[in-house]
Amino acid sequence: MLKVDTTLSHIPARREHVVGLFESINQPLVNIPGHGTAPTYAFILGTRNDQGHFTVFVYLWQKESGAVVIYVSEPRALDRDGYRAEEEEALRFVESMGFLVDNVHFATLPPHEQDSVMARIPLFRPPMRVPDPFLPGPGGQGAPTGLASLDTNALFGGLSDADSELFRRAGVSGRPEPMMGRAPDPGPPPAPTSGTSAEAEAPPLDEDARRRLGRLLAMFGVLATVGLGASACTTTSSGGGQEGDSRTVESHVDLGNQQLARGLWVDAIRTFDLVIEEDEGHRDALRGLGLAYLNLGRLDEAEGYYRRAVAADAKWSMPKNELAVVLIERGQCAEAEKLLEQVLKDIFYVTPEYAEHNLARALACQGRLAEAEKRLDNLLLKRPYFCLGYLTLAQVSQDAKHPETTIQACEDFSKNCEQNEQIREQVSPEHSAQCHLRAGLAYAALGDVESARAAFLRCNSSGPNGRECKRSLELLPP
Repeated sequence: MLKVDTTLSHIPARREHVVGLFESINQPLVNIPGHGTAPTYAFILGTRNDQGHFTVFVYLWQKESGAVVIYVSEPRALDRDGYRAEEEEALRFVESMGFLVDNVHFATLPPHEQDSVMARIPLFRPPMRVPDPFLPGPGGQGAPTGLASLDTNALFGGLSDADSELFRRAGVSGRPEPMMGRAPDPGPPPAPTSGTSAEAEAPPLDEDARRRLGRLLAMFGVLATVGLGASACTTTSSGGGQEGDSRTVESHVDLGNQQLARGLWVDAIRTFDLVIEEDEGHRDALRGLGLAYLNLGRLDEAEGYYRRAVAADAKWSMPKNELAVVLIERGQCAEAEKLLEQVLKDIFYVTPEYAEHNLARALACQGRLAEAEKRLDNLLLKRPYFCLGYLTLAQVSQDAKHPETTIQACEDFSKNCEQNEQIREQVSPEHSAQCHLRAGLAYAALGDVESARAAFLRCNSSGPNGRECKRSLELLPP
């Protein structure tokens, strides 16, 4: 009998625990309560723990929303005959929902291919949630992806303390006995081919460059979309020839996207370079390289790879949006505007609020401040919790010398973001300081000295931008 276990989000099995693995070769529409009906992947996992007991899991996953449902065999500790019966029931169960499944033949694969399979299939790690895209993280970085910070061994089966307890409850053993050891470390990946040193990250950025990069990344919540552009996993049966090559390529793409989500930019470059060696026009690898170089502050390389990604798939909006951000930073705002207008015509683009926001930035950098303000106003009417929009509106309206709009934008930011229980944890001191500083300058422009003083004092206490806030405070009349 299979029962849903709502406490599970993944199965942190190690390689030696896996005795059976099936995956769907199609993605039928399935309704997951609370998330709705969407194309869904299915996986069946059989495990054997250190005590010799077997357990069967059915894992349903909606890639777009990150929704996960896990069914577990009851009883959880099965003998060999019980395992076979539960595995057959699990196969009938998923087939009844319209899934066609393929046996991965996991036990027959060499260890390095087993590692690749475990990197590709999502059930072995916490789901990469699509985050609340309304606010970049502290320092202007993209919003967190929800992917756990795992070391390499953890990614390929090693267990954290939390995962060990999770695994114990799921019916599989926790940390292995000393005789079991840890899964072999796959070792360092090959050196990159696109010019980045394997020994070191890019040279450290100076403070001004960091601020510019922070603003750049904040424009489109770059990490919020790390997992959204990945191509669908190849699910044909393992074997030689082109099918095996395709499976390896897609395994590297999935691994590269995980490395992007964890901020391992150089590792991601190495991984995507392996994909480009096999398929120089692979759109996901090209976009991933653009994103990695962007986060390293290397805009020339980022622009080049983004342009190649756009050329590889002219209908794909994600690299167009991100390329537009690079172009805005470089002052090529008219070209960015054209790209963003194309993105906004794509009804399937999952984060149109970022394209709207970036288009306002492109208009502002061409001196069309009134148009930019209007776009941001309309965006925030539709999406009042898109916090990044308030910060940009405050900046644009300050440049346009519309202090009332600046003050209102910061008041709305405070109400909808700083005071919102679901969002305020994502609001960093830097976000708050930006609005306090701009509001203080707006009050000063209107001659409201006391309100300006209060805003500058709040800005000063927030930490970032403190020097500018202190200087502005000192310039106020007593």
